[in-house]
Amino acid sequence: MEYKKKNILLLVSFVVMLLVSYQLAIKKTVELKKRVAIQKKELGLLSNAQERLVFLKSQNSVLDSILKSKEISIASSYEQTLLNGVTKHAKKHSLQIIVFEKSHVHVNDDFQTRTYTISVKGTFADLFSFHQDIEKDRLGIIQSVQFLKKRNYRTKKEEVSCDILIQKIES
Repeated sequence: MEYKKKNILLLVSFVVMLLVSYQLAIKKTVELKKRVAIQKKELGLLSNAQERLVFLKSQNSVLDSILKSKEISIASSYEQTLLNGVTKHAKKHSLQIIVFEKSHVHVNDDFQTRTYTISVKGTFADLFSFHQDIEKDRLGIIQSVQFLKKRNYRTKKEEVSCDILIQKIES
């Protein structure tokens, strides 16, 4: 019995020592190894960043020159894209576009924000689907969506409209 107790005590103490050594040394080493791997990945991405930035700037200038040669301004190009997307989705959901206002421009130090106001009329379900489609297409940042229920006194019916504010941030 004595050898059996000694063996059990030895086994328990061995397990306790393993747990203590893991907590004091091995755990920290494993965490540091994970952090080093993450930082190596980030370093690999950053080492290529400057070359990628130069390439993207040159590509941007080439695309801008193509747009200028065809006499298309960048802002009107975006407005056209936005209008085409809104029109496509309005037709898809049988909605009526009430207002597509000219953009409101707000200039900050480093960038400017263009805000477009769109008003659409139809049923609530169609308006909600329209809003989701605009959001999925990522035509801009949707800042506000307001659903309004108004009574049309000429037709004596309730009408639902939706006002959407879409922003585009430019540098």
